[in-house]
Amino acid sequence: MKHIKTYKIFESNDNVIEDLTEICYELTDGRFSIKHYEGIESVSNFRRFDPDDKILFIYLSDHTASGYWDFRHLQGFSFDEVRETVLRVIDYLGDRYEECSVLPVGELTSNRINKREIIEHNWVELVIGNLRDLLIVYK
Repeated sequence: MKHIKTYKIFESNDNVIEDLTEICYELTDGRFSIKHYEGIESVSNFRRFDPDDKILFIYLSDHTASGYWDFRHLQGFSFDEVRETVLRVIDYLGDRYEECSVLPVGELTSNRINKREIIEHNWVELVIGNLRDLLIVYK
């Protein structure tokens, strides 16, 4: 019985990317895109990461059919647009969740949002404004 339990835990770890993709499915209806990174040291303009970190990257999919950037990437998106999905991801990851960072439009450095601020909805967007990118770091 112990072997079966261990196997199920291993099996669920292999499917994390698939599970996260499914959790984010509503976002990927054309407005947003997601990417998964594993074993890298940096992503975009965000800080450097531990090589063991795994990253779920959420961003606007601003490409037109011709491949040029749409104007929406200049306006960014509100955290409220992705908040429910971020909460579902955090809930799914449990103890594996490390942090959530956002990159405001027009900025070069990211800002961390702590879990309490996300859950209690205390994060004030007026201070940071609309976002260009969002990432969730997990182990």
